[in-house]
Amino acid sequence: MSDDEDYMSSTFMEKMNDVKPGVNSSRIAQRSLKIHANRLAAEERQQNEKPKNREQMEKNRREEGISKPIGSYKPGMSLGIKREGSQTEGIKEPISIQVKANRSGVGHEEEQNEKQRQVCEAHMERMMKRARMEESLAVDFRNKKRMHALQKQIISDIQQARSACQQMDLSAGKDVPEHFWFWPIYSSKLPETSDNEDDDNEHFTYNYSN
Repeated sequence: MSDDEDYMSSTFMEKMNDVKPGVNSSRIAQRSLKIHANRLAAEERQQNEKPKNREQMEKNRREEGISKPIGSYKPGMSLGIKREGSQTEGIKEPISIQVKANRSGVGHEEEQNEKQRQVCEAHMERMMKRARMEESLAVDFRNKKRMHALQKQIISDIQQARSACQQMDLSAGKDVPEHFWFWPIYSSKLPETSDNEDDDNEHFTYNYSN
């Protein structure tokens, strides 16, 4: 490379890019390009990183200071501890200042939050009562279904037992059961009516099925 040739010019860059296979590039040129790229990157970082102004730094230090509790290293705190004999319990951290952004009065926000909490608790209580009621209804429904199925099974067992008793009695030569509930029975109306016209009661007789 000649002394008159500028290594920052586009001609030099084109020569650096046009490297044929098998030919070693200049180490000095590569180092110069790397230094130039690092300098450009550093300048770009400096432009992007804006230093904090003095006012912002003072504000940060002030907020950090007032947020810390009062320590025993303070002269007033030390004198108070020596006079009382022991460290008393009290407010050590400063009360934070809350700036209101709306026109509501002091304590209005806490009152609204308390009302919302009460409404939520009442709603949850109603939901729990409804859930317990629905669970109780579901249990009653299941019990009724179970009882109905049990009644049907009992009736079926009784009918089968009566039929078996009837078959046994007929095989033994009996025309009527020993007790009327031993055999299956059915009801039928009497053909005659009562002589008393004012008597509207219907008369039934029970016949055994053969």
